[in-house]
Amino acid sequence: QVPSKTCVNAPPLSSQPMSEVLFKFKSDIEYSSHSLGALSEISVADLKQAITAAKGVPAAFGLVLTNATTSEVYADAAAVPSGARLLLRRVPRSLASGGGAKCDDSLPPCSPSPLPPPP
Repeated sequence: QVPSKTCVNAPPLSSQPMSEVLFKFKSDIEYSSHSLGALSEISVADLKQAITAAKGVPAAFGLVLTNATTSEVYADAAAVPSGARLLLRRVPRSLASGGGAKCDDSLPPCSPSPLPPPP
């Protein structure tokens, strides 16, 4: 006779793992997590605020959030679904708003004005 398959000690729904978003800066080795509790998504603005506080990002910088799987760059008005893996980039605050301003990684970094040619 085959024993019946019943879940005797099934955990209650309230003890199920909470949803979360994983994130890391390019220089980080491992992902960090931000718990969403029972929510299925979080606004980009709220997530940026939480990550900035948790990671101590200086006030002069903002964050650009990119989905590590799809390469989608999230605008501030968007929502990030639970389970997303994000790559973070620190940028000057004026470029971090998601309002259409984009960083162009193909350009060389800014430098002071060129020196005059030698005499």
